[in-house]
Amino acid sequence: MDWFFREGWHLKNPRPERALKRFGMMRVVTEADMFTPWELDNLPFNQAMIHQMGYRWDAGAMLGEIDGDAIAFTTQRLGRRERFDRQDTDAIGALAPHLARAIQITARLGLNRAEGMLDALESLGCAGALIDRAGRLRRLNAKAEQLLGHGIALRHGKLCAMEKSAEPAFQRLIAEGLSPPSLERGPRLPAAVLPRRQGRPLVAYAIPVVRSAQDLVQAAVILILVDPDEHRDPVDIVLQQAFGLTAAEIRIAKGIARGEDLKDIAEKHGISIGTARAQLKSVMAKSETHRQSELVSLMMRLSGPMNFVENGIGRLQRTNSSLR
Repeated sequence: MDWFFREGWHLKNPRPERALKRFGMMRVVTEADMFTPWELDNLPFNQAMIHQMGYRWDAGAMLGEIDGDAIAFTTQRLGRRERFDRQDTDAIGALAPHLARAIQITARLGLNRAEGMLDALESLGCAGALIDRAGRLRRLNAKAEQLLGHGIALRHGKLCAMEKSAEPAFQRLIAEGLSPPSLERGPRLPAAVLPRRQGRPLVAYAIPVVRSAQDLVQAAVILILVDPDEHRDPVDIVLQQAFGLTAAEIRIAKGIARGEDLKDIAEKHGISIGTARAQLKSVMAKSETHRQSELVSLMMRLSGPMNFVENGIGRLQRTNSSLR
């Protein structure tokens, strides 16, 4: 299989198309059903299989479809061995219904796992989408659905950037997520920025689904969309237990993290500016920060999902791998 894809034979293999035409007439197809003796010896793919890999004899059966893609079982034998006979093809025919059930179960389980990742992102407050191997959208979580028409759009079954200038980078990001890493191609595009008519631009990340999950499942990439306009406050209990902040101090800390002016925070909570300054001073002492910018940075790191996505994106791949 490594040779098959590395040498590009998956793009120049005549067997699938010929086999599909024969499957309607017979349950199991062999190389003799697909090719004349001359074609078996002289067509480029058959020549490569025989002379580079040593395989000459072929037998297979159609197992069904998954999302419109035909799934077949096929097996090869070396040229020095005997060709597949009637007993062999009968055995493959008897095995085919069991394999068909197995791949449907495997596909459902794999898709459920991939969709579970989307649900996990949803619970973290992150927008996520599943992209299949053809670049088509499989599913959006509720958070991502809210962004349709606001930076991203769905056209002909594929996600695209609403701003034309951002579309090439966005499609490149998805394409790189779908393709295996390559030293010749250089580093992958880390993210794509999607401008919006209103608000700050979205930031998109593409995480490839591990190979074992994409063998039979169309979900090949998880697309994560980060909305910088969506502010997330740290959880009160975290601030209370980590730094010993009081309820009043927590309100001050959250207000500063949102970029609010200290005077506005004081008016909002009905306290004097002097009290607000004293509470801010106490917050900075307890959190061991020395400037408001340090306090804001700390609050952002404690705000959860945004930091998880932007700074810990690799963790999703390890989590993904564990789902196997």
